[in-house]
Amino acid sequence: MRTRSRRPGGSQAASRGFTLIELLVVIFIILLISAVALPTVLPALNHRQVSEAARILQGALVGARDKAIHDNQPCGIRLMPDPAFPLQWVNIGQYVQVNPYSILAYNRAIPLEAAPEYSEGNCTPYTPGNINYLASLVPPVTITIPSAVQSQYPSYLILLESLANPKTSAPNSPTSWYWNIRIGDKIQLNNSGPWYTVAGPMILNQAGGNPDGFVNVGPPAAINQSSYAPLVGNQPVEFLILVNGRDDNNNGWVDEEFDGVDNNNDGYIDFPVLSELENEQWLGTLGSVTGHEVNVPYTIRRRPAPAPNAREIALPTDIVVDATAYKMPNTPHPERSRLPVDLSSGYVDIIINPDGTVLPITAYSTPASFQMGSAFYHFWLAERQDLNPVQVTSNGTPQPWAPGASYYLPIAEPSSSFSSNFPGPYLKGEYAVLTLFTRTGQIVVNSSPPFVNQFGYYHSVNPFIQAEQGVVGGP
Repeated sequence: MRTRSRRPGGSQAASRGFTLIELLVVIFIILLISAVALPTVLPALNHRQVSEAARILQGALVGARDKAIHDNQPCGIRLMPDPAFPLQWVNIGQYVQVNPYSILAYNRAIPLEAAPEYSEGNCTPYTPGNINYLASLVPPVTITIPSAVQSQYPSYLILLESLANPKTSAPNSPTSWYWNIRIGDKIQLNNSGPWYTVAGPMILNQAGGNPDGFVNVGPPAAINQSSYAPLVGNQPVEFLILVNGRDDNNNGWVDEEFDGVDNNNDGYIDFPVLSELENEQWLGTLGSVTGHEVNVPYTIRRRPAPAPNAREIALPTDIVVDATAYKMPNTPHPERSRLPVDLSSGYVDIIINPDGTVLPITAYSTPASFQMGSAFYHFWLAERQDLNPVQVTSNGTPQPWAPGASYYLPIAEPSSSFSSNFPGPYLKGEYAVLTLFTRTGQIVVNSSPPFVNQFGYYHSVNPFIQAEQGVVGGP
């Protein structure tokens, strides 16, 4: 029987491992290399996230255009506020709007597409003074407009639900406008002629749980429970408030309160004040006492709405569209994103035509000022660490970050030769500006465009001049 010989010391050599000192040396080398590499690696990773966010956003806009071409109707996207930075609200009289000094950030988008038209029931255009044009019914019927409606909408057009055919007394289908039709939808009467814009009523605004701007006279309930319900005889009916899309008083502004313009320069857009109202008028023969205008059909063309079962398009975890200071009173331009933020909901709807151009709409109607100032939409893509609210004084007015500075948010650190002009604070992370040219549909991305010119001065009037001129680098 053969036996295997054992080498002297073989078992000791096979079981020998690393000593504690050797392990500590290896760990020290790894930590040293990491400390040297991290300052280079982390900015590269962050830059990659910003670039990825720009590609995602660009893809969403291109997808909206493809959908518009496929459907031959305007489509778009809606930017949704970041839940990590809840919207803050301020009261403007009886209305509520997003606080213009708080952080406003978006981290996801949902597709918008054309909604189906609506034409249930019939309606009657109301003109003050003509309250007996349903007198053909037996007994005669009159219309009563509540004082609350007259005081809140003193000069707008009132469209009433027609309960029955005045000649046959046959009941009509209910219109079901409340919590179904939205402010900004278009309506055409008699299936011909001009389109009017729905401007109310809306008793519960966004802070009360109505972010899409559905018309209402209060919480969903029977309309006879509301003091806003007009009466046809003793029967409460639904009603809509309309504007006609015309400059009725020939002052250069169209539908002042609903045109998306700060007409009286008070720093706020579209809130009912006497200096932003005009007496609306029915167009053509509407409102006169003629039989075909008592019980008329209508068609409502809805604004693009979130697509059914639409999936959210999320940006990378640490990247948001920073729209802080989007609209500050008495400031020339926003210093981050320049977007059509809905003051009442905080949403941003970008609607694109099949030809790639951006549809110039607000939540109400076509703004009269959609000119060069709105020819560019800027999406400021930034890291979360660079989100800062606007500083305000004790009386609530905006305060620049540094004494003598004209900027209200941190800016990129300029070259060392001009650093004494900017005591800070500065942006810490990577950022980029995606520019959508609203008149052509062109999309341009500029990575970390400079805030200052070659002389080291901040562009307080137009910080996006490079993006708007298609220039990469200093002006």
